[in-house]
Amino acid sequence: MKTKNLHTYLFFALLISYSEQLLSQADSESTISMEYESKLIGRFYFSKKYTALQFKSLKHQNFRYLPSTTLNLGVGVTYKSATLNLAYGFGFLNPNREKRGNTKYLDLQTNMVLNKKYVIGFYGEFYRGFYSRINDDEPYYIRKDLNVNILGISVLKILNHKNFDLQSPISSHRKYHYSGGTVLLGGEITGGIVSADSAIIPGQLQEINQLSYQKVSFFKLAPSIGFGFKLIILKRLIFNGAISTGLAVGYTNLTLVTDKQQDFLYFRPDFNLRLYSGVLMGEWNLGILFNNERTRFLTSKDNEYANIDIGNLRLILSRRINLK
Repeated sequence: MKTKNLHTYLFFALLISYSEQLLSQADSESTISMEYESKLIGRFYFSKKYTALQFKSLKHQNFRYLPSTTLNLGVGVTYKSATLNLAYGFGFLNPNREKRGNTKYLDLQTNMVLNKKYVIGFYGEFYRGFYSRINDDEPYYIRKDLNVNILGISVLKILNHKNFDLQSPISSHRKYHYSGGTVLLGGEITGGIVSADSAIIPGQLQEINQLSYQKVSFFKLAPSIGFGFKLIILKRLIFNGAISTGLAVGYTNLTLVTDKQQDFLYFRPDFNLRLYSGVLMGEWNLGILFNNERTRFLTSKDNEYANIDIGNLRLILSRRINLK
């Protein structure tokens, strides 16, 4: 077993061990102190979504494609279990975007807690047009022909759901005075296609004997284990979220520029993050929310991998509003 993977598994073993102490604290101190089911939660936020591609060459040189997505300004509401968000990427928030190309995309990302028992994530990513920087002193390298289409779903069960709420204050109807944690168990299924009109990796970056491909189809199934946490400091600062990993069993099909095809099976750990950090101010909450789902797939017999990171970064101001 590689040293890096061994450190990963030891890290999560320590997390699970530590979570047992947090679970007993939650049971004994009655973490949940107040319900806000009758209140409406309103939000004002800035949001930046992305789907990024990163390739690792045989010489361990990294090459990355990014989409030219917009910084969005939005508003949203949550009432009981229903949530609605509306956002738009106004021009004044995105100056000089044309220098990085004009990505056309439909980004469907949903992260929710269902019945206080399950963490469910769904994403449908449909992107056309990416950019990169081959050399810092050169203009952006733009690939209008590069397409990424991905569908995925993950489900994690909250084992300590009776005494722990994984939702952040921006969408939760509960108030907490104490820290707590829970073990998460579940799995993830992801499939997708990355394609272009020519070689995905630019010719000037390709190495001797490196496969030159213009289409990648992949599928993975990953049983997952994770840790959900909520840390309250001085009843004002809050850090909460979930970290999970899974040993992905994956399949990759490459279409080379010569129209030949190659298939690979692989086993590789993936990581998913959902983190929130904020300030509790009575009925008001101000914080930053970050989600990132990582999928890796094999692109050569020499263990050359590519990563796809799907994520969202938000700065959010929210308030609970009494409707009675």
